[in-house]
Amino acid sequence: MENQEESIKLPGKKASEEDKSWHEFVRAQQQKEAERVEDAAKYLSGMIGIAFAIFLKTDADAFSHQASSGTVTWAAGLWLLSLCISFFIFFPWKYAYSTHSAESIRQMNRRTVRVKRSLLIASMALFFIALLLLAFVYFQPTVIIQMNEQ
Repeated sequence: MENQEESIKLPGKKASEEDKSWHEFVRAQQQKEAERVEDAAKYLSGMIGIAFAIFLKTDADAFSHQASSGTVTWAAGLWLLSLCISFFIFFPWKYAYSTHSAESIRQMNRRTVRVKRSLLIASMALFFIALLLLAFVYFQPTVIIQMNEQ
């Protein structure tokens, strides 16, 4: 029986300057990924605030007939929760890693990006659900009025 632990030798070549530059590009993009997620959260929080102000300023009477149903309250709650989550994404965190280990720093970066990306997706989902609820409430009276006229 032959030794199965023998290594297989593969021919290799030195990476070209173009290949090196692409590897450096990918590495730089991975290092900046947390920053890009934070920037997306900042834009999302701005959109949430502007959209919430527009909905509240548009037509108060359109929401007054549904205020007791709880739909508007739920939508406002989801909207505010979405805003809080988006703020939490770019809030400074305390990171636990070893400054002497590149692998520890890499793992911390991956973990941070994964958590922040999950929070961004949750914030976006809550924002769109709240937006759909308020749109449903806002456009519901016109459907009822049109049905009564026929």
